[in-house]
Amino acid sequence: MILKMSNEEKRQIVLKGNLYKGLLVLSIPIVVNNLMHTLYNLADTLWVSKISKADTEVSAISLVWPVLMLFIAFGMGIQIAGTSLMSQYIGANEKEKASKLASQIFMFSFLIGLLMMVLAYLFAPSILHLMRDNKDPETYILGLSYLRIMFIGISLDFCLLVFTSMRQAYGDTLTPVLFTGSSVILNVLLDPLFIIIFKLGVPGVAYATILAKLIVMPFWLHKAFLDKKSIHLIIKHMKLKWKMVKKIVKVMIPASFSGSLTALGFTVLNAFIISYGDSTMAAFGIGNRITSLIMMPAMGIGSALAFYIGQNIGNENYKRAKESFYTSLKLTLLMMFIGMVIILPYPVRINIVKIFLREEESITLAVTYMMFVGLNIPLMGIFQNFNGVFVGSGKSIYSFIMSMTRLWGIRIPLILIFKHFTNLGSSGIWYAMVLSNVIVCILGLFLYKFGEWKRKIV
Repeated sequence: MILKMSNEEKRQIVLKGNLYKGLLVLSIPIVVNNLMHTLYNLADTLWVSKISKADTEVSAISLVWPVLMLFIAFGMGIQIAGTSLMSQYIGANEKEKASKLASQIFMFSFLIGLLMMVLAYLFAPSILHLMRDNKDPETYILGLSYLRIMFIGISLDFCLLVFTSMRQAYGDTLTPVLFTGSSVILNVLLDPLFIIIFKLGVPGVAYATILAKLIVMPFWLHKAFLDKKSIHLIIKHMKLKWKMVKKIVKVMIPASFSGSLTALGFTVLNAFIISYGDSTMAAFGIGNRITSLIMMPAMGIGSALAFYIGQNIGNENYKRAKESFYTSLKLTLLMMFIGMVIILPYPVRINIVKIFLREEESITLAVTYMMFVGLNIPLMGIFQNFNGVFVGSGKSIYSFIMSMTRLWGIRIPLILIFKHFTNLGSSGIWYAMVLSNVIVCILGLFLYKFGEWKRKIV
């Protein structure tokens, strides 16, 4: 159905259509997009597991992933700013202003991406050195090789995030999926070529990713510049203007710092996790990838909610913005309950984990971790909905407060307490995650009830 809709029809769904139907229709492509990314990560892990000493290879990728996200978070902050600002322009029926803003954001994002690429490449060894496990330097060496190759494409990632925000701000959640899906399929096909045939191992995963993105890039750039029916890029408006940049940065900074400090927090968290050994690190990485599949619906609905909130605030329909949140929350909790029922049975967990891990200790730890996450899934879904409200309204500072409180204020301190003052061992990490999600949902409710998110920012 979404394939036949014009951009204006999608806009009318967001502003006037049935909320349940609209949220589901617009979130499905986002879910598919996220699902493709997750399956691609699982495919990477599956191919890497074919290499000897598989748990070390899996541990290396799991170790460095938050470091990569530490830098990509700046691009995601720009995407959040773009979605917030452009969706409010579209809600106010000002497409030309949205296109001018998109052109500014695209150039700004490209330049920031180049800067991040240089900084990331230079400082990656120092960051990983702080996290390295001296008992197993191979994990560090493999992780650094993977990370440095991935950093080569970081500017491209930033620009693609801007293109995604351009389409989603108009309610077009399908187009980004087509390009991302093409890249993911290419990536999965290239993985065995680089990992097995060329025998490049973990670095081969990164080479396959970069090549797949480069192949798809000309096609989405063509769409970004020439599709005049939607928000599009205009070359003459790409020269940066301070007034526009200031508006972008005002929304971007809290979102970027939230993402970066969250990624830094997970980098610190990984340093704690690897102190328990490679088995715990591998279990954590696999558990997260599998659990992220269950979280796909909540993340998709939360993302769709963001531009529901943005367009309706732009249209000054604050009542519908609130109704969108309550509808989104109901859908999310229903889907998270189904996911919880699926993931909690022990036979399901152990059979999935055994596909990716070989060592008995890693398998046992991963199965235990998935049990904790399974019980925690509804809370994670609620968090995604609060985040959707604050991103869509442009109040990314509230998302920043929630993310920082959850990770730096609660989770990491609890892990330290459990590590040094209890006999919980690595299970203390899982307990800390559950408790931090409980507390941050209470905080999110407070910010929703009493925060100033119900007003335009354009």
